[in-house]
Amino acid sequence: MSNISRKPLLPSSLSSQLLNGTATADEIQQVADYLADLMRGVYGGDWRVSVNHEARFVMISENLR
Repeated sequence: MSNISRKPLLPSSLSSQLLNGTATADEIQQVADYLADLMRGVYGGDWRVSVNHEARFVMISENLR
């Protein structure tokens, strides 16, 4: 695993909201963006995030184009 610069852990208020199922759409997007940043730090490349609230689906994938 490469040595990457990490953001601080999620704030406790956000972690609590996620665990309790009360996160807002913006908070879900923030967490997905954070995970994409971690993937970028580990694997390099350009990562994209797609959040579909109707399908209850989050996708984080490398943009290979």
